[in-house]
Amino acid sequence: MPRTKISARRQEQRQKAEREEKVRLAQIRMDSALEQIDELAKRYKQEVDNQIKLIRGRTDKQLLQMKWSDFAALKIKTFAEHQWAVPKPPTTRSLSICRARTRTPQNSQLSRFQTQSADRALRGDTMSFVRWPRAGEQVLSKAGSPLAVQTQPDRCADVHIPTRNGVITVKPHKINSVKREVLMQLDENTLNQVKTLNANLGLIVDMATKMAKLKP
Repeated sequence: MPRTKISARRQEQRQKAEREEKVRLAQIRMDSALEQIDELAKRYKQEVDNQIKLIRGRTDKQLLQMKWSDFAALKIKTFAEHQWAVPKPPTTRSLSICRARTRTPQNSQLSRFQTQSADRALRGDTMSFVRWPRAGEQVLSKAGSPLAVQTQPDRCADVHIPTRNGVITVKPHKINSVKREVLMQLDENTLNQVKTLNANLGLIVDMATKMAKLKP
């Protein structure tokens, strides 16, 4: 009889431990799913911000500063249909006195686009590069000043994982094992990000493989 009680107690403890383990695994999966949702939201928000900045950069500064009533009075369908009237240079006294004297015509310069010199009032926006600059390509800041930016050293697909003691760089070379002390540097948040990154890489590989099979 006592042995039966001990066996039942051990079985109950084992079942309790299994339930707690299932709850813990479910919590980890839930955290990973929430992390993926947050990453998707940040990615789409960044894409929208980049598109808005691109539109503002391609739009003339005079249009951006125009009131809505003045803009509606233009009665244009697209921005490409409108051309700003070039103001005539003021007539100087020497030119009005001596009409026969010729001068080199000076074209009135329009306001530079924001692609050449961005509005300095928008300096507080977050700046991010969506690609590596090409060899010999000039990179400008939001204020229009040239930047010294390091180009991509080589066309090698790698992954950088930040840790407490540094950065782990994973190169496209086959590895058989990973040192325990390296894995101990990963915290829970970084591990969840690596899981999300692993899922994204798997999706890219799967879609690229399927597209390669569809090619003639």
